[in-house]
Parts: sequence; structure tokens; C-alpha cells
Amino acid sequence: MVPSRRECGTTAIMVMWYHASAGQSHSARGRCLLQALCAAEPQENRKSFTTWIDEAALKELRDLSHETGRKQQELVAEALNMLFVKHGKRRGAR
Repeated sequence: MVPSRRECGTTAIMVMWYHASAGQSHSARGRCLLQALCAAEPQENRKSFTTWIDEAALKELRDLSHETGRKQQELVAEALNMLFVKHGKRRGAR
């Protein structure tokens, strides 16, 4: 089971504290552990997409994500699929 972002952040802080208290720097092993704990869903056939958005719209997206308990990625994929349908394209966002 992959930890949620909130759990992942807590885990990361705990792991960083452990390394610091043991007098160790962030070793490759520690970074690998953090990456494994915070791994996102598989990225097969997926690409990163960056865009600029108004601050107010981003706040609404965050609020909606919090209210619905769904990831922002899921909400954006839903919106893209609605746009594709509107323009007669096939759905493909997930």
C-alpha cells in the first residue's frame, strides 16, 4: 500500500530525523527509502504536463480535492476528459 501524500510527508520527516539523530547524512539508501515510500502510481505511458493557472483556480482545485478526498490529478483528468468529449475526441486522461 502506497502512503498518502500526508502520510508520506510524515514518514519523510521521521526518516530525515532518524538520519540526523544518528549523525548520518542523507545517504543513497535513505533517498531510496523515501522514494519507495512516496512512490506515485506507475508512470507507464504517462508524461508530465505543466501549465500556468490563476491562483484562485488553483485554490479551488485544492479545496475541491480536499472536500472530495480525490487527488488533484484525478480531478484534472476528469476535466480533460470532459473537454475531449465536448470537442468530439476520445477520452484518454486518467
